Amino acid sequence: MWKALAQHLSSKCETCGKERLLSIFDQYSSDNPVCPRCLLETVALSPLIRLIFLHLGVGEETAKQLMEDALIRRCILSVVKGIANFGVTFPQSTGAPITVVWNFTNRCNLNCLHCHQDSSPMSTCPELSTPQAFRVINNMSDAGVAILTFSGGEPLLRGDLFEAVERATDRGMLCTVASNGTLMTKETAEKLSTAGIKRVEIGLDGACAGTHDFLRNKKGSFDSTVQGIRNCAEVGFDELAVTMTLHSKNVNELDETIALAEKLGATRFYLNRLIPAGRGADALYLDVTPNEKAKALETLYSKFHKSILEGSGIQ
Repeated sequence: MWKALAQHLSSKCETCGKERLLSIFDQYSSDNPVCPRCLLETVALSPLIRLIFLHLGVGEETAKQLMEDALIRRCILSVVKGIANFGVTFPQSTGAPITVVWNFTNRCNLNCLHCHQDSSPMSTCPELSTPQAFRVINNMSDAGVAILTFSGGEPLLRGDLFEAVERATDRGMLCTVASNGTLMTKETAEKLSTAGIKRVEIGLDGACAGTHDFLRNKKGSFDSTVQGIRNCAEVGFDELAVTMTLHSKNVNELDETIALAEKLGATRFYLNRLIPAGRGADALYLDVTPNEKAKALETLYSKFHKSILEGSGIQ
């Protein structure tokens, strides 16, 4: 029954050409006019939607606000498409990946010791042309991908990044960028914001230049990255995340790095592990011990549990 209903809701209306579920959301959340065929289905299914949100403990006004959020709508549609394709599963499969991290280029202005992509300034991996990249974006959008992260390599090295972000945004995806931050000038941050980037992620691998520059394998990268984070904070994004790759030479700077990230204006902090691929396979000697990992997790819990409870500070 659920699979058949999901197949119907995720299919497009023969009259208006829109997924039936999205038309139902339109009518439910804001009484936006929908085609007569979709209106009948909205009337029939609105009690079910109310029942589902009631079961989840979500009030009607909050539910309407959620239904107006483009990202949430796209994610829910993907879940329904997953039920249509695979039935109800635990965990639930989606119709398409909710998030795609796209290595937009393998070129990078750094030569980091831990790079699992083996990216470098001399990378000669073939890249998609701009028209080819646009076709990939169209395909991801048509499939129902909700969040697209432009990564690399260093995505800012591609001159068509801003055009690609605009295309993906226009196609309904929430766009983010993952950068080493060294090329993130104030002008670049502003252009990213204008193009449609909502979230920025920048790697900061220590609280001082010596520690950060060691892993990034380039003197002066710490200062450039710190300035890049500042520039993004000044421009203002929905989320500014700082990521740190934990290893034996920066494990004792975890607290200080979190504090620095918060001071620079970051709103999120993510801790990564060494990935044994690319040059990262040769950097495994830097990996921390199990006890050090456990202590790092305790530090994260202590810091962020408090910030979540208080509703303020970096999370």
